[in-house]
Amino acid sequence: MTTGTDAESAVERYLGDRVDDLLRFDNPRISRDRLHLPGPDFVDRVFGISDRNPRVLASLQRLFDHGRLRGTGYLSILPVDQGIEHSAGASFARNPDYPIDLCRYQVANGYMGRAGLINSGGASGDNDFADAVATAVINKRAGGMGLISGRKAFQRPMDEGVRLLHAIQDVYLSPAITIA
Repeated sequence: MTTGTDAESAVERYLGDRVDDLLRFDNPRISRDRLHLPGPDFVDRVFGISDRNPRVLASLQRLFDHGRLRGTGYLSILPVDQGIEHSAGASFARNPDYPIDLCRYQVANGYMGRAGLINSGGASGDNDFADAVATAVINKRAGGMGLISGRKAFQRPMDEGVRLLHAIQDVYLSPAITIA
């Protein structure tokens, strides 16, 4: 990630010594070519070729566009660092040096990305900005769809919460941060 925008520089600052580990990781155990990756045409690609009534798909697209699919079975919501033991990579999960691979196993367990993965942003703590940005990078590079970060953002002063959400958003909007 060397395009030099302010947002991308901020992401690199938050990642600190994890920049190379997270942004340059390019050898995942499950190839991105095997996944159904998020994108603006996700509902059409994944659910469009079915015998469902078109009105159901239109409703699904509206829910997807507004982020309201939680709990419907279309999205999986897991913490990026938990739930791994239930994944196909349980034996590999003992080695935490590959967080993108571990998250990729969560994506794979959601029918290879058909049930999109939204990771929990985790509990509030001392390094919320760095933790949130790292979690967003891991989720995006693994093929996930986003984070739930309300607790981290809304339990702090308004200006800090907005900055935190913008830092997370910068990860997902950056074309320089790609799927591994």
